[in-house]
Amino acid sequence: MATLAPDPSTPSELFAPPSAEHVRLVRYLPWLVSPRPDNDGPIARFLRMVMVAPMTQCTFLSFDLQVFLYGVFHTTLTARIGHFVFQALVTLWLMVAATALPAGHLVLGGVLLAWYAAMARQDRLWLWPVVMVPCVGGLVLAAQWIAQQPWAVHPLLWAIACAFIVALSHAPEPYLPPRTVEGNRWLTVKDYILGSGHLPSPRWLRALRVGLFPIWGTLDELWASPRLVPYGVLLLMFAAGYRRDVADRHAQWLQRALQSGNPSLDFVGICGAAYLRPLAMAIALGLAASSLVVNTATAAIASDIHVSAKEVPGTSIPQWTVHAVIAAPPEAVWKVVDDCTNYKRSMPRVAVSKELSRVGNRTQCETTVHMPFPLSDLHGVSEAHSEVAAGSWRRTFKHLRGDYEVSDGSWLLKPLPGDPQRTQVVYVLHSIPKTNLPARLMRKGQADAMADLMHSVAKVAGELARAPGPVPRAGGPSGRDI
Repeated sequence: MATLAPDPSTPSELFAPPSAEHVRLVRYLPWLVSPRPDNDGPIARFLRMVMVAPMTQCTFLSFDLQVFLYGVFHTTLTARIGHFVFQALVTLWLMVAATALPAGHLVLGGVLLAWYAAMARQDRLWLWPVVMVPCVGGLVLAAQWIAQQPWAVHPLLWAIACAFIVALSHAPEPYLPPRTVEGNRWLTVKDYILGSGHLPSPRWLRALRVGLFPIWGTLDELWASPRLVPYGVLLLMFAAGYRRDVADRHAQWLQRALQSGNPSLDFVGICGAAYLRPLAMAIALGLAASSLVVNTATAAIASDIHVSAKEVPGTSIPQWTVHAVIAAPPEAVWKVVDDCTNYKRSMPRVAVSKELSRVGNRTQCETTVHMPFPLSDLHGVSEAHSEVAAGSWRRTFKHLRGDYEVSDGSWLLKPLPGDPQRTQVVYVLHSIPKTNLPARLMRKGQADAMADLMHSVAKVAGELARAPGPVPRAGGPSGRDI
């Protein structure tokens, strides 16, 4: 595993879109999770120090963030074993305490299993909650037995004692996270206590602050244990080969973040103590995850991207127009935009895509756009009209039914003058999903998603253009042979 080497000059990157929980917290609790510099009080600063990472302490279904920070905060074997064993014991003693209520331990066990299943749903990790059934069942049975023993007094004190041991297991971790100490850098305990003049407080106060960490940590672990117990199990399942795609994705994110020396505390990525406010609005609908972090491999393919908005009377969402240049011939780009069956490969966040019918130059397509839990995925059926003429490829589409009030637009492709191996693209979209999210969030999310769409289409078109053999040219008016 990569080791952490603090480097505050590392640029920020976002590996995965923040969840709907992030958006709600930024909206309703900005004083805690996203304060403005000119409006940050001592109580909020104290709570952030105690909670370490309030964004993760207050999110319960943000799977990517929980897995990411589980790895960031537990880089040593001591921390991983301590959390795996003693967080389970914290949960056990909380169940023992729940036996004071009628069937309390059974209710708590059922709630935990439902919670774990909801987390597993996001990446369809269905074996995970199945494995947790005997784990939680064992805790329930053990709690029922312990509650009947004469020595099982004060179960909450036992839970606190176990949480204290969990907190102590962090001691070998080489670095202290930002916000828990002064400044925005990850620091060693030695560098923090003996740090130079860039830290404003005296050394004795810094030493006292570090000395209080076990107290704050105990409270944090007592709160976090029922939430994090299944992640220790999931990491063992990953190590055994379960869902290699998800495991590799998170391993790569963690390695990149640790190697940067500046893992983020509030989102999956790199930015240390940066708050999420500037980012959350851009991804509110989960539409702009990678537009915030442009992959250099695709940035060279889509260029000269210009996005403009035209207000539409009677609606709060504008019509977007995107002008771009893609470094692939129009035939290759057309093969991407006219093939809705493969939109799941070429279009961001499209989870399911299917061509329902093609008659002449008219096509009906069905798509499902994946949204972060707990938002529902967006399903829609549209009809497209394709026109291929000399030096011009046009596809217009109109929403027929589904989870949109409207979702109409068009693609227009032309060879770049003087360079037929590159394509001028004009993309138009007016889309209003049926959702109760504020219009300003939808506007911002859609605006930032436009560049992401261009990069994604350009990437696939570039792969087609570089594939062995010529790219098929337009064979008929419908572009069926493209």
